Amino acid sequence: MNVANLLVEMAKKRLQELDGERAELIALLKRYDSSPEESAQKDPKHGLRKSVAKTAHRKVAHKSVPSHNGSTPAKHPTTLAQQRGAKAFQSLVGGPTEIVLDVLRGAPNGLTYSEVVEQALPLVQSNATNKAKSVGNVLLALKRRKKVAFHDGRYYPPL
Repeated sequence: MNVANLLVEMAKKRLQELDGERAELIALLKRYDSSPEESAQKDPKHGLRKSVAKTAHRKVAHKSVPSHNGSTPAKHPTTLAQQRGAKAFQSLVGGPTEIVLDVLRGAPNGLTYSEVVEQALPLVQSNATNKAKSVGNVLLALKRRKKVAFHDGRYYPPL
């Protein structure tokens, strides 16, 4: 069997599957008393669903893979901060980032995590429910972005 014959057989099989799906969709339209012309005008994503019993035995392509079924990948929901327009790691003037950097600049010999949090905590003006955790997260973000140095368990001011 050559490649051309195999492709022809696969195309015929897919056409049969499409005919079966078309028949199912027409049956759904008849069940809900709407003509095909009316349904073509409606949004195709709503109202036309296959019953689970008929599709449960079939292998279904993963929804988030666009090459399998032509759909776009699923989008992640936006967080409240993103909805407000906040950007990731936004440094506010006089915010916790500046306070943590000032605390580290005041200690050239370096500070441990707990020392930085203890010294920065009274200076931070924040609406956070857990200010200590917020300051710690800022310190870790600064370390991750290489804005502060970390050696031997101590944080050092930026150069």
